[in-house]
Amino acid sequence: MSVKITKGNKSDLSIASVISEGISGKLFGDKAYISKGLFHQLFSNGLRLFTNLLKDMKTYLSDIDDKRLL
Repeated sequence: MSVKITKGNKSDLSIASVISEGISGKLFGDKAYISKGLFHQLFSNGLRLFTNLLKDMKTYLSDIDDKRLL
């Protein structure tokens, strides 16, 4: 588990790579973490990013157990 406390005006995307260092497996986040660039960066480091989808986004395939965790 990794935690970082930041000021309220700090973007979640700007610290996502910092808090994901040394973690492997699955990473669950809110809609603030939706970014193609972040997804590809985490995926290349062995992490799978799971978020709820925005209304206008296409669905993607995921395990039923992963959907339950969201």
